[in-house]
Amino acid sequence: MFQYSIGITSLNLNQFGMDSISHNIANANTPGFHRRQLLTASLPEYQINGRLVGGGVGLGQYRQVRDMMLESSLSRSIGDLSAIQQQVRTDGRIESMMGLGSGSMEELFSQFQSTLGQLSTDPANSTQRRLVLDTATRLSSQIRQTSVGLGQLKADIDRQIQSDVASLNGKMVELSDLQKRLNVSGATTGRGELVDRRDQLINEIAELIDVDRNELSRGGLGLVLGGGSVSIGSEPMTVSAIKNGNGDLELRIDQFSVPVRPRGGRLAASLESYNSTIDAFQDRLGQLTSGLIRTVDQAHARGVGPSGSFVQLASIRSLSSTVQPLAQSGLAFPVTAGELFFNVTDASGKTRTSSISYDPATESLSDIAASISGISGLNATVNSTTGTLNISATNGSQFDFTGNLESSPNLSAWTGTSAPTLSGNYSGASNNEYRFEVSGDGKVGFTDGLKANVFNKAGNLIATVDLGSKYEAGKPVDIGNGVLVAFGSGTVVDGEDFSSSLVANSDSGGLLSALGLNSFFEGSTANDIAVGKRILEKPSLFATGLTADSADSGNLKKILSALSSPMVNGQIGTEYLTEMSVAAGSRVQVGNSLESQLQSIKTRFESERDSHSGVDLNEELVNLTRYQQSYEATLRVLQTMDQMYDETLRMLG
Repeated sequence: MFQYSIGITSLNLNQFGMDSISHNIANANTPGFHRRQLLTASLPEYQINGRLVGGGVGLGQYRQVRDMMLESSLSRSIGDLSAIQQQVRTDGRIESMMGLGSGSMEELFSQFQSTLGQLSTDPANSTQRRLVLDTATRLSSQIRQTSVGLGQLKADIDRQIQSDVASLNGKMVELSDLQKRLNVSGATTGRGELVDRRDQLINEIAELIDVDRNELSRGGLGLVLGGGSVSIGSEPMTVSAIKNGNGDLELRIDQFSVPVRPRGGRLAASLESYNSTIDAFQDRLGQLTSGLIRTVDQAHARGVGPSGSFVQLASIRSLSSTVQPLAQSGLAFPVTAGELFFNVTDASGKTRTSSISYDPATESLSDIAASISGISGLNATVNSTTGTLNISATNGSQFDFTGNLESSPNLSAWTGTSAPTLSGNYSGASNNEYRFEVSGDGKVGFTDGLKANVFNKAGNLIATVDLGSKYEAGKPVDIGNGVLVAFGSGTVVDGEDFSSSLVANSDSGGLLSALGLNSFFEGSTANDIAVGKRILEKPSLFATGLTADSADSGNLKKILSALSSPMVNGQIGTEYLTEMSVAAGSRVQVGNSLESQLQSIKTRFESERDSHSGVDLNEELVNLTRYQQSYEATLRVLQTMDQMYDETLRMLG
């Protein structure tokens, strides 16, 4: 009977083996399936009549073929790949906004400079003037669109994070449920399928957030999500994406309010994009825009267009307070202590230069208005509701900030009958003041030895003008730096003097552009930059010159010079834009390269996992044949034994 028992165990085991192989083959294409492996073990031998007899075969082990190290490595590679793929998608969108080529900010910036240069050769050309304004309008629009696009991208990333968090929480709930079923299932039927699904679910979680697993004894499971340990127990752990005090998004475990800082998975890349990458490009764009507006407006404010000087001018950039110091009133751009020069032309056409000093640390907009009102021919008021400054000329006067030489200096202490005048264009590199002092009494152009000494602000003698018999009254004399002086017919008195300001920079602290006085642009950020409506509606207000002469391109040259000078971080505008574009493109290139590498690593781990745990149909068919042959051979043995017993019974009968 022992022989029959051996045969029965063999039949049962071979049938079990074929069932196991059938299960493997049926699930060959099931995601996450680990093949089952049947291990046999020889049953204990029996002693009969003093001899040992084999006990047959039994089931040694029925197991999933599964390597925990491979599973963990695969999960990590899935998370790393998912993170870089998300990063590349985001960086690709940034690159499309920042890229070079047709219609890009860099191209439009270059076109703006080019059209300005063309206009400077023919400033009276109204068509070219309009082309400059159109190009500036398109540049402004592109900057705004890019800023809006970055903002929309950030909003999209926010929605993506919230969606991924919801998906993560759903998977954590399912994982907790699976683990509860595993904890109570022990070695009962269905445990293998639960483990398969758990591995698959962990890999799905790894796509969202980096995960390390710790498989405990008796089927327990611990996970490390984003650097924080999470034990999978009876209650699922969930996370939330919330904004902190800095406006950044961060993940927290709901049950403990513990922050989670992902290092892999889609959430890690999304959080980095939201909190850092997009902000960095927005900051760069903001710096460029501020630099462009500040540079152009500061130069534009110090010129005039064919419409000439101003009777009235209002600032367009509001302050939060008109009575607090400027530095505390929300200036659009930083202002340093400086001096602001006005050229005031009276009704008779005589121009004089006056100035005010200002210190943003101590003076308010109201203080500035009071100082301006102290200049003869000017009146300034503030609008406390809008936080703006309004300057108006009085008694038929006009004003501007060109810093041109005053045609008629202040001669209030002058008793001679000769009227001195100034002309030319001051070419000095810094602001100065020339004092003209008469040496000798007499009649200009007649009295020998009569002269005028010229001193600079430091008191140094820089020139002497001979007013004697060799001088032709009223003839301009060049005293250097583009300044000419002429003394009309009449007398001069020894020791009398007059002074005149020489202006290289009519606003040394940047007040004009900060307030938006005679500005080219409106707005102060990438979100609101635009060419000023007043200029678009009346192009003659475009300050191309330093005088009202339509052929004057003096201020255009200053604007071009400013645009060709370092504007942001020691770089000119085109260089800065190119660097931004290259930075965006470089991130995509590096990301694509890293994605390719990580894809190869993931593929290798998948291949190793499949090689170890997957179903090889050829191998399964070989095993199936082996079990089938063993089954058939066992049947033959049993049949032979049955015949032997029958023969024995016949012989005994």
